[in-house]
Amino acid sequence: MQTLFEAVKARLNIYRTDLKDEQIKDMISEAKAELERSGVLAEKANDENDSLIRSAVKAYCQWKNTDDEKMANLFFQSFAYQQDCIRKSAGYIDNG
Repeated sequence: MQTLFEAVKARLNIYRTDLKDEQIKDMISEAKAELERSGVLAEKANDENDSLIRSAVKAYCQWKNTDDEKMANLFFQSFAYQQDCIRKSAGYIDNG
């Protein structure tokens, strides 16, 4: 399985190593932080092998990486929907 970083680069159609790598890593960290801020357990938000987390992070990075306003809105809606679904899924939040 690709690392999350590699999967995001592929989703963004970036196949070479360049200065953008640090920006991508920052976007991945931001996405995880947004998931945590919304109530997702840190352990879950940082689980790079969890398919729901991977999908949400990729949508977040697509949102942050596009200049197309229409696509940005669609990617944001995708991230927000996935974030909401993750928060409603068993084991992703502290029901304490």
